[in-house]
Amino acid sequence: MHFSCQIIHRGAGLGLLLLGALLSACGGGGGGGGGSTAANAVVTAISAGRVLEGTTLMPFTVTLNRAASAALEVTYQAGVVAVAGTSNQIPPLNTATGGSACTPGVDFITVTDGRLTIPAGASTGTFYVTVCADTDFEPNETFAVNSALLADNNGRVTATIVNDDAGGLNGTGSVSMLGGVAAFGRDVDTLTNSSSDGPLGFSFEKATDCTTDKVSGLVWLRSESPAAVNFSAAATYRDSVNALGSPLCGRTDWRIPTAGELISLMDASSKASDTPFRPNADAYDGSNTMAGMYWTQEEGVTGALSTNAFALDASNNGVVSFVAKTSTLQVRLVRGGAATTPACDNSDSRFSVLTDGTVRDTRTELVWKQCPEGTSGTSCATGAVATYSTADAFVAQVNAVNTASFADRTDWRFPSRNEIASLINRTCTGNFAAPASVFPVNGTLNYVSGTLDANAATSRVWSANFAEGGVGPVPITAGMHLRLVRGGQ
Repeated sequence: MHFSCQIIHRGAGLGLLLLGALLSACGGGGGGGGGSTAANAVVTAISAGRVLEGTTLMPFTVTLNRAASAALEVTYQAGVVAVAGTSNQIPPLNTATGGSACTPGVDFITVTDGRLTIPAGASTGTFYVTVCADTDFEPNETFAVNSALLADNNGRVTATIVNDDAGGLNGTGSVSMLGGVAAFGRDVDTLTNSSSDGPLGFSFEKATDCTTDKVSGLVWLRSESPAAVNFSAAATYRDSVNALGSPLCGRTDWRIPTAGELISLMDASSKASDTPFRPNADAYDGSNTMAGMYWTQEEGVTGALSTNAFALDASNNGVVSFVAKTSTLQVRLVRGGAATTPACDNSDSRFSVLTDGTVRDTRTELVWKQCPEGTSGTSCATGAVATYSTADAFVAQVNAVNTASFADRTDWRFPSRNEIASLINRTCTGNFAAPASVFPVNGTLNYVSGTLDANAATSRVWSANFAEGGVGPVPITAGMHLRLVRGGQ
């Protein structure tokens, strides 16, 4: 979103203030008769705005250095790309659009000459910008509020419209990130969290037989298979549920989930020592706690892997690995979500390769660096994929990328466990990484996430293994690769 706000002071004493400033700058201003008129208050800050997308008005509070001695008028604009003399323009990707009315595609109402009057005796005032609602999932959007009178950050503060529509990826429940880097998104945002609908970073709505994940939009059966079954029998169980005379929750399209869908239920902040231990976030009310291993719909496609399928271990906070299809595991069914499996060659255009060395994922609305750290250039052919084995080394690399403003952005970060895992495509032959036409280099080791292992928060982090399709915690000192991301919720 591009949004700019210029502050112009008017009112008693302002002319004298400006004149005094000019005389002082020129070394003059002395002499003359006795007495002087005190200058009016001046603007010292404008608050950063943050509201849910469905909120009608976004407030911006203007703060003065003291109570105004006379009425002071503040003018502002919404929809101005930049203020002359400042460096505040935001690249157009994942920003919102201004317009004259809340029609489709418009995110906020453009204001060309807004005016706020702060009365005498007051030291603050608030103006508002209209925010439009829609029903499309999109990442949180930021925009700039600018004032030439603000000395910090080129006179800019940041405001955010927080997505309120289902889609994208769930939180992980983990608020501690690698190297002490702050968590982000739903896991820390008070606008998208409530203790009544699940742990930090999750939002569930429970009905008699099913639970709706209000973040991902998936709907889960609250019950699971009455007994552990092998991979083939899991499909039989699914078919039997869909054939019931009285469909559960009125639906007959229940299916076995993907690994990514199952892991979206897992609360990474849960510890084995918790009493009770509730690894799945939708068990917040004490019901439907998952335990043991669960089948996914994903199976090995070549060689020895063809006799294996992927499973999630709820008792180990959501570790994903492959097991023999003859194993007997639990099944929990789901409906909704993506209708098709992503293509291994990107023929479905899930990924958009941009011209600045980044990749946009249309399913999650995340933006990734195309090259893993250590490589660069066309096809990431320059350099070799770097391996880092200390928290300090990982953090230093993230800081270096942001200091260099890669792709004109300074908000690159570690991916969460769920985000890095979303790049694995287990239906592909050979390496399970995302399409080589999109991510041409992947290296051979695990890829780190910023999600700490709650059972060993000072020494292990969750990672994704593109060579084997697994997701699990590993020691930081084991040595891992790093692929950076930005955006998301």
